[in-house]
Order: sequence, then C-alpha cells, then structure tokens
Amino acid sequence: MKTFQTLLLREWLQHGRRWWLIALVPLAFGLLGLSLGHVQVGGDASPVATLLITATVYTALLSGVGWLVAYIQSGGLARRDWQDRSIEFWRSLPVSDTAAVGATVLMNLVLLPLLLMVLAIPSGLLAAAVLVGRGLGWSVLAGLPWTDAVGPLLAGALRMVLGSLLASFWIAPVALLSMAAAAWLKRWGVPMLWVVWGVGGTILAKGYGLPQLLQTAQTFGLRLGSALLPLRDQPAALAAALDGPQPDVTSLPGLLAQDALLRLQELASGWALLALALSVLGFALLVWRRQRG
Repeated sequence: MKTFQTLLLREWLQHGRRWWLIALVPLAFGLLGLSLGHVQVGGDASPVATLLITATVYTALLSGVGWLVAYIQSGGLARRDWQDRSIEFWRSLPVSDTAAVGATVLMNLVLLPLLLMVLAIPSGLLAAAVLVGRGLGWSVLAGLPWTDAVGPLLAGALRMVLGSLLASFWIAPVALLSMAAAAWLKRWGVPMLWVVWGVGGTILAKGYGLPQLLQTAQTFGLRLGSALLPLRDQPAALAAALDGPQPDVTSLPGLLAQDALLRLQELASGWALLALALSVLGFALLVWRRQRG
C-alpha cells in the first residue's frame, strides 16, 4: 500500500500544480473581469436562480476543460517513461507494472479531475455571488433567501461530485485505449485509433448496416455529458424550477436526486459492461507494453 501511495505521490508532484492552475487561473480572470467590467443582468431575473445557474455552468465548464486536458495529456502519460528513458529505472524497482500503470490511471483519470470538481464548486459559487452583486446590487445579494438556496447548493455539489466519478467511468475506455495506442504506436497511436474508429465505423455503418462502432463513441460521449451536466435530460423540469421572478428552487434537491439515480442506473446496462470491457482491454495493453520494457 505504501508503494502504491508513493506512486500516486509521484503523479501528484508531476501534475498537481497544473491542475491547481486550471482551477485558479480562470477564477482569477473571471473575478477580475466581473470586478472591473460592466455587468448587466436582466431586471426580472431571480437572484437565487441566477446564482444557481451561474455556479452550475461555471463548475460544468471548468470540469469540461479539465477532462479535455486529462484526455489530451493521457497519450503523453503512456509514453512518459520511454521519452525520458526512465523505464529501466522504474522497472528495476520492486514495483509491479500493474501498480505503476494503475497509479497513473487512478491519479490522472479519477483523482485529479475530482479535485478540480471539488475546487470548481466553491469557485463557481464565488463567481456567481460576485455576478449577482455586481449585476443586481450587493444589497440584493445580502438579502438572498439563503435558507432556500442551501438545499439546492448542497444537492448540486453532491451531484457534481458524483458526476465527476461517473465521468471517469465513461471516459475510461476511450482514454485507456488512446493511452494503449500511444504506448504501442508512439505519436501515431492516438490519430490512428481515431481514424480506425471513425473511418472504420463509418464504413461499417453505411456499407454494411452495422452502426455499433460509431454508436459506441456517441453513447460514451452522451453519458459523459449527462454525468457532468445535472438535469441535462430534464430541461422542462429545470426550467419550471428556475424560470420566472419567483422560482421554486426547493424542488431542485428532489430533481437532482432523481437525476443522480438515473445516472447510477445507467451503470446496470450493456453499455456499461462494454465500457468496462474496453477499459480492462486498454489497461491490459498498457501493462503488457510496460512489461516488454
């Protein structure tokens, strides 16, 4: 266990600062822009709804940026020990190849995106509060019915954290296969994977009536989006809770709980089994490549 923790620490020391910058730099620029720029919010807008919507959108956007960064750097992570010629050193240590690959995957595809989500939630709330104060007046912000907002804020935070973990599951097959392709085929691995997936999927779909390959990527993408965007599939319910000068935000915790349950139920599906199988395949290919030195 201590060895695995040390491997996780290695990943943190190499990449942790980058994720702190991803979390804090947009917040700094956003607060600076809100403080110095002209902020205009519709006069009939509900302060509570504006606060909740802004905080959610900020958190989702920042998390989306984080996942984009995580996927882009995944190919480089697969080749890292070969590029700096440290593979012989790491393989000479009493560390299994499975643990070495597992620590890289766990830190960069689960823990660091989760850290970004945890940091994005209060950052989004802070940015939303400044937006409301600058757009509608600081007196309006001070007079907000915070007792009504606490429940939706807590429920939204829990739903976003769960969404980050679910996003890790749905992006894992694509990310791990990309890492495996990069490990085996170097810089051409990821482009070749997507060419084969895209062109091959199109040929199978249009030429042979077999759209499953394209549907796989599309479904994983949709599940990833639904995980990161609460109530994405229930726009009518969301509009009813937030629209109008006096929205009923007290219904949001129940809606978010139902949405979380739906997202969890998606794990008991054939698509989830396929995602798990592809993730295991990508992980096994990474370990095998590392064992070959």
